[in-house]
Amino acid sequence: MCRTRYWLLPCLLLVLLTACTPASDDPSWAETKVPTTEQTATLAQPATATPAPIPTTQPSPTPEPTSAPPPEIVASYPLAGDSAMVAARPIVLVFDQAMDKAAISEALSLWPDTTVEQRWPSPERLELWPAEPWQAETEYKLALDESATSAGGAALSEPYELTFRSGGRGVPVPVLMYHHFADLPPDATQGQLDWTVSPQALAEQLAYLQLHGWHAIAPSDLALYLAEGTPLPQGSLVITIDDGYKEVLDVAPLFVESGLMPVLFIVTDYVEYNAYLNWDELASLASQGFIIGSHSIDHRDPREADDAELQRQLVDSRALLEQQLGVQVDAFCYPYGGVNKRVKEAVAASGYRTGFSLNPTIHQAPDDPLFLGRSRVDYGMSLDDFAALLPR
Repeated sequence: MCRTRYWLLPCLLLVLLTACTPASDDPSWAETKVPTTEQTATLAQPATATPAPIPTTQPSPTPEPTSAPPPEIVASYPLAGDSAMVAARPIVLVFDQAMDKAAISEALSLWPDTTVEQRWPSPERLELWPAEPWQAETEYKLALDESATSAGGAALSEPYELTFRSGGRGVPVPVLMYHHFADLPPDATQGQLDWTVSPQALAEQLAYLQLHGWHAIAPSDLALYLAEGTPLPQGSLVITIDDGYKEVLDVAPLFVESGLMPVLFIVTDYVEYNAYLNWDELASLASQGFIIGSHSIDHRDPREADDAELQRQLVDSRALLEQQLGVQVDAFCYPYGGVNKRVKEAVAASGYRTGFSLNPTIHQAPDDPLFLGRSRVDYGMSLDDFAALLPR
């Protein structure tokens, strides 16, 4: 009994000792650090406002170079098709921008071969002075090819040609003649048909002129072309409206919108009548670009007036128009087309530069600005008929 007790005691001690001694190769028994609740103190940064971002200037994109517009010839002397070029005058070309003179010289041709002197009064204006006068009945042709360039290097958009003669029938500046504007009934008289155009037909005619590059000019512009060789735009014409009927107000917007401004030939005594434009209406039209000319005091035939009465008709009508409207009046329209040598001399002495007749010609004589032809536009005229009134 005692031996057994003594044997068990060492065994129990051995077991307890083994249980309390950890095995060195068991990772589960590795020493671990126990985290503490104390944390390392750090210095707090003082509170500051969030700084606004500093704007940075972005470099502007390099603009794409824009090509210069092609140069254009905006006026010339002579006009293309002029058959009455004054023999000693120069050819004049007016460009819409400064040109490269050397490039123009290389691009220019003239047939038949003619000696000319080039002059440049300004970078936009070229004059070609002939060494000898232009020969009568000889057709000349000037050409500029597309190598002609502006001072900025832009080339002509298309070749340019100008043909002309000297000593021929005249200058191709047509003058269109209107009187009444109204829609006529089916039983209209022949007189009404001859002197009336419907507003719709007028609109179509003005649209045709715009489409085909026509430009309405003042009588004074035509006078300068004839007398001095002042250049005009190609496709120049004059539009005239006789007598000053009140229905001009109905179609005035058509002229303003098209930019084709007419000459109103006014009979000054008629301004007081109800069917005609009054002074206020005339002043309004003049402020919009309508040109004012004289058609005498009372529309009598000038050939039938004695010298004193003729002077009164010419001088007093002009003075009254200028006084009432504040415009220059230098164009006269012969009532009934009544004109002869005596009348023309009186018209010139009264300060007029142009005189308009009923002579139905398209070409104007450069040496006779007081006998300009006109083409009547009437009610039954088709658009093809209208186009036939213009130079080809």
